[in-house]
Amino acid sequence: MKKALSCTYHYDPINRLSRVLPEGQPSHQRFYCQSRIVTHIQGSTQYSVMHHGEQLLAQLTHESPHLNTTLLTTNAQRSVMHSVSGAQKLAIAYSPFGHTPTTHTHHLLGFNCELVESISGHYLLGNGYRAFNPVLMRFNSPDSWSPFGRGGINSYAYCAGDPINYQDPTGHVLSKILKWVPLPPPRPASTLSKKAIITRVPAQPPKTHQTRLGRRHSDVSDSLNAKKRLQHDPMINGSQKNDLIAFHGSTQQQGESLAAGLNTKKMGTRNGLDSGPGFYTTPSFQSAQGWAGTSKRAEISTPQVYGVYAMNFHTLKKGRDYTLSSELNAEMAEHIQIIFRESAYPALSIAPLARKQTTIRMTSLEAPF
Repeated sequence: MKKALSCTYHYDPINRLSRVLPEGQPSHQRFYCQSRIVTHIQGSTQYSVMHHGEQLLAQLTHESPHLNTTLLTTNAQRSVMHSVSGAQKLAIAYSPFGHTPTTHTHHLLGFNCELVESISGHYLLGNGYRAFNPVLMRFNSPDSWSPFGRGGINSYAYCAGDPINYQDPTGHVLSKILKWVPLPPPRPASTLSKKAIITRVPAQPPKTHQTRLGRRHSDVSDSLNAKKRLQHDPMINGSQKNDLIAFHGSTQQQGESLAAGLNTKKMGTRNGLDSGPGFYTTPSFQSAQGWAGTSKRAEISTPQVYGVYAMNFHTLKKGRDYTLSSELNAEMAEHIQIIFRESAYPALSIAPLARKQTTIRMTSLEAPF
């Protein structure tokens, strides 16, 4: 029996979902600013989302001749919790995995600031890479990085079963949510004299194991224990290993400068910045060799391919810390550029390579590289 086609999905050259064609319904079009959805057109209705940095602020809905503004409030996970549109107010509650019975009539984005796919009710994470089902609390398809890569053993699991402390915007690697939350400050020292304390505070029982367990979470000891836990968290203390993520073509004469760290003042002094400011790299070793040859300006220069390493690469966010684009060199049209922005420089280190090595994948296998 032939199954009916209910929906067709189209992707742009850098593997982002750009158009959805539901059977018998108006098409849905997505427009991005780097990796973030900024405009969504559904039939004759246009939705535009406004951000300030990482903060979601409002949504502008244009359905000719009407123009409506919806103010949005979010939590630490950037999930939309309240919306205000004129006199209409809506409060939204989610399950830990993002399911909500509320019909989102006022706003486009929902759980973890992700767009809900209206046909299935799923979240298409990674700009369409994998569909996450909040009811089943799992992905509908396996991760290409699993089970032996960084995707983990369970190729269908979402955030390793811990959506409270982690999120997975790429559909590949989870990222920690609460690591930027500051520790509670210790209680201020008492201004009373020791004599006043002795006369006013009753005698306390000896500090046994039971009394320690009975302390409140606001106690100073809990703050110290939390600090110790954070110090031993490899995602925070930087103890995770460096991953080879890209290649950079230059000359041996630039090795000392690159090893000392990236300097924004030196960017573009040799080959220009065709796609904006940043450190230009490529996932292709062959492409890096080509750029190394281009960088050679004199007989005394020797081409050299460098490896670009990142510590805790999953903490770098596409669109904010790096972008992908097609190379402008006509001889290497099939290759892709990875442009790291200044915010990512502290996480990068550069070292020369004697031969080709394997990098970790930054996109799905369906990407053009």
